[in-house]
Amino acid sequence: MPRQPRPSPSLETWLVDTLDVLAAVVAGGLIAVDLSGGQGTARILLALGFLMYVPGRAVTANWAQAALWSQVGLAMLLSLAILAVVATVTLWAHYWHPIGLMQAEAGLSLLGLAVAVTRRHWPGFPLKPGHFHETDRAGPARPGRNVAAGHARTSRSVTDAEA
Repeated sequence: MPRQPRPSPSLETWLVDTLDVLAAVVAGGLIAVDLSGGQGTARILLALGFLMYVPGRAVTANWAQAALWSQVGLAMLLSLAILAVVATVTLWAHYWHPIGLMQAEAGLSLLGLAVAVTRRHWPGFPLKPGHFHETDRAGPARPGRNVAAGHARTSRSVTDAEA
């Protein structure tokens, strides 16, 4: 029996994968340059690229609602916010170590990107962000949700006069 060709990925999937690979290359390159003791323009450009994009991309790649907004703009905003908060907290906690902090952030960003790519391309992986498993039509159990009937209950009861 001839093997069925796999459907080609959509343009959107290709774009998202490209953004993830770009972020992973920047994070991995920065870690490699720092571990090798590199100095100069390459390190500065990688650090700026990391600061402006990578941590935010790791978050937005795992956040389904982020796809409704700009894939790059939101990632840049979140990157600056995340790194500013983490730097402030470590400074206040008297644990200011910029190189170690950057390496930890880069490692966590790579982990987040790997999870996002795995979710996107591995059909058996637990849930894709924002999507329910196909056998679970009613969605996950949440307070106020009648999963067996597949209907959401409201927090107040509807009387005959309101109906």
